[in-house]
Amino acid sequence: MKVETFTLTGISQIDLKELVGELLAQSPTLGYRYIRPGYEVAINVSEIEPEVTAEVQTVATLDELELNLDTEIHYRIRRAGIFQLRVAMPKDLRRTNIEGADIDDTSWDEKEGILTVNLRSKVTDSYVLKLETERTLKEIEKGVELPVLETKGVKKERGFLAVVSKTSVRLKPAEGKMLGLDDVSVSDLPPEMLKRTDKVLLAFKYFSQPWSLALAVERIEPRVTAEVFNLLSIGEKLMTVSSTVNYQILHAGVDTFTVKVPADASAVDIDGDGIKHREEDKEAHTWTITLQSKREDAYTLYVSFQAKLSPEQTLIPYSGVEALNVERETGYLAVTSRPDVELSVLLEDIENLTAIDSREIPQNYMQGVELPVLLSYRYVSPPYTIRIGAQPHEAADVTVAVVESASLSTTLTKEGNVITDLVLMLRNSRQQYMDLKLPQAARIWHAFVAGEAVTPLRAQDVTKIPVARAAGSKSALEVRLRYSDERGKLGRVGAVRLESPMQGIDIMRLGWTLSLPEGYDLVRDVGNLKRLEKPRLMDEQLRQLNPDVEVQAQKQRPARRLEEQSWQAQSNLKAIGQALAEASAGGQRQVSIYTGTKPQEGSIFVFQGLIIRAQEPAWVEAQYVRSSLGVPLKGMLVLVVLVFCGLVWRLRKLARILRVQILAACTLVALGVITLAEGAYREYLVIVAATLAVAVALLVLSTIWTATREAWARRQARTPDKPEAGGEA
Repeated sequence: MKVETFTLTGISQIDLKELVGELLAQSPTLGYRYIRPGYEVAINVSEIEPEVTAEVQTVATLDELELNLDTEIHYRIRRAGIFQLRVAMPKDLRRTNIEGADIDDTSWDEKEGILTVNLRSKVTDSYVLKLETERTLKEIEKGVELPVLETKGVKKERGFLAVVSKTSVRLKPAEGKMLGLDDVSVSDLPPEMLKRTDKVLLAFKYFSQPWSLALAVERIEPRVTAEVFNLLSIGEKLMTVSSTVNYQILHAGVDTFTVKVPADASAVDIDGDGIKHREEDKEAHTWTITLQSKREDAYTLYVSFQAKLSPEQTLIPYSGVEALNVERETGYLAVTSRPDVELSVLLEDIENLTAIDSREIPQNYMQGVELPVLLSYRYVSPPYTIRIGAQPHEAADVTVAVVESASLSTTLTKEGNVITDLVLMLRNSRQQYMDLKLPQAARIWHAFVAGEAVTPLRAQDVTKIPVARAAGSKSALEVRLRYSDERGKLGRVGAVRLESPMQGIDIMRLGWTLSLPEGYDLVRDVGNLKRLEKPRLMDEQLRQLNPDVEVQAQKQRPARRLEEQSWQAQSNLKAIGQALAEASAGGQRQVSIYTGTKPQEGSIFVFQGLIIRAQEPAWVEAQYVRSSLGVPLKGMLVLVVLVFCGLVWRLRKLARILRVQILAACTLVALGVITLAEGAYREYLVIVAATLAVAVALLVLSTIWTATREAWARRQARTPDKPEAGGEA
C-alpha cells in the first residue's frame, strides 16, 4: 500500500530521523510534530500496482505429424510482488507440461483461452515459467502456421522464436505471412535458449504483441551412398560371410534400408542400432530394414550369413551383398580360409573387381580379423562376381605335448632298494594326462604339477598324472614325481636295467643319474643313453632340473570375489564346483606332500640322451663289479699280459726288433679296443694297454742296451793291441 499526506492543521510533517527512539522501532512511514492539541491530519492510502515485463523464448520443433513448442517466459517484477501469472494461447494447443517454482495450481479458461498459474507465495524480482505444448499437423506441405503465446497483465512483452525441424524439409516464411517479427542470426538468440536445442533453421525476434508467422514447407529428398565390406571365410564344407554396409546420408533423414543377399545365403542375420522391423522377400532375396526413427549423416548395418559347399564343388561363386535404393555403392572384398583349405583365383574368374593389397582396406573393417587375408579386391559399382577355387587338404599329425627336458635320478642300495626322482618340463596344448609306465611294484612318494600337489591315477599298468592345467600354456610347466621299487640284492657281478617311465611322448633331452653303493664300479653300459665322463658335460637345461630343490608353487593372480565376476564367470564356476563336489563325494583322494631330499650312495654315474622318440623309450643297462673282486681281476689281467709279453720275447727265431714291433702293435690294438668299446670295461682295457706299453718300453730299452753292448764288443775285437815302449816292433 502507498500512504501520502493530504492536509495538515495544527501539525507539521517532520523527517523520520527526528522521531523518538521508541516510535522508530515501529518502522513508521510518515512522521509529524504538534505543539498543542486540536490538530487535524488527512492522508491518502492507495494500492501499489506491480510493474511486470516478460521475455518469451519459444523453440518450435516441426516433426512429420506434430508441432512441439518449448517455451520459457522470463518475468521481471518491480515495485510490488505478484501471486498469479496468466498466459493466452490457442485453444487447439495441447498443454503437456507446466513447470515453475512454488506453483500452487493451474486453471484453464476454455472460453477465453487463458492459462492461469497460481503461486503459493508472492513473487518479486524475477520468475521463470516453462510451458511445453503441442499441436497435431495434417499436411505440412501446405504450410504450417505457428501458434502465438501472449502473456497477460504485463506492461511490456518481447521475445525470441527459434524453428527446428526433425523431418526432411526446407523451411522459410510464407510470402506475406510474417507480421511483427524480425529475422535474426542464430547466434543472436539467448545462450540459455541455444542450450535447449541444436540445428536451428530459422531465428526471429519481436518487441511487442501481436505477431504472427506462417511457414512454407518444401520436402527434401535424401541423398544416400553406401560402402560395403565383404569378408569371406571359407572352410571345407561351409562359407561364412560377414558384411558391413556403411550408409552416408545427406540432406534428409532415412528410416528404411534394403539389402540384397546371394540366392544361396542361409541363416541370414542383420543387426544395427535402433532396428524396429526386418522383412524378407524370399523371391527377390532382399531384406528391408525399418528403423525406429530416421537417421541422418551415417548409419551402419551388419549382415552375416552362411553358404553350404558341396564336396564336389571346385569353384565357389560369390556376388556379394548389395545395398539397394542408393545413389552410389562402392566396396571391398576380403577372402580368408582355414589353414587346411588352399585358395586359387584365375583372371577369367573375376568380373568387375580390382585386386588390391590387403593393407589398402580401411583398418576399421579389419578389426577382429585374425586369419590372414589371402585375397583382397575393390569395386566401384555393383554387380560383381568372383569364382574362388578351394582345395581342402588333410591335416598332418602334429605334436600336442612334448617333454622339453627330463632328469631322472636313481639311487640303488646293496639290498636292492631303488628310489627314483623324475623332474621334467612339459609343453602341452590339449593333453589331459601324462602317461607313465612305472615298475610293477612301484610306490609313488609324491607328485607335483606346476608346484601344486596332484593325485596320480591308475589305469591298469599305466599311471596317469593330471596335466590339464598346463594345456594351452605358452611356457613349459614343471612336473615332479618320486617313486620306489624293489630289486634283488646286489652280487659281486651283475647288471641293472633302467627304463624311462615316460612312454608315448617325445623327449627333447633326457638325463639320468645312477648312484651305486660304496665299493661298486660300473664296467659296461648298453642302451640308447650315452654315458658321460663327468656331470658337468650334461646339457645345461638338464643340470638345472634339481629334484632336491623344495617345491615352489607358481604365482597365480588372486581370484576375484564372486560378486565382482561376470554372470558368465559365476555360471562357469558354479558348474565346475558341482563337478568337483561330485568327484569328492565318490571317495577321499590322497594329496601329495613333498618327501624331502633323496639320499645318495658312493659312486655316481651320468647318462644322457637327445631327441628320444615316443616309439623308442629311453633305457640303459649297467653292468657292475664289486671293488673287492675288481682288484684281483686287475692283478690277474696284468699277470696274463706280462706272461704274453714274455712268450713273445722268447721267440728267438724272430729278430729282436720284430718282437718289439709285435708288442707295440698289440698296444695299439688295445688302445683301439678302448675307443671302440665306448667306455665299456674301460679300466680293465686301460690296464692291458698300459701293461703292454710298459712292456714295450722296457723291451725297447733292453734291445737298445743289448745292441749297444754288442756293438762295443765288436769294436774292441777289431782294434789291435799297441806295442810296449822299448820292445820289438
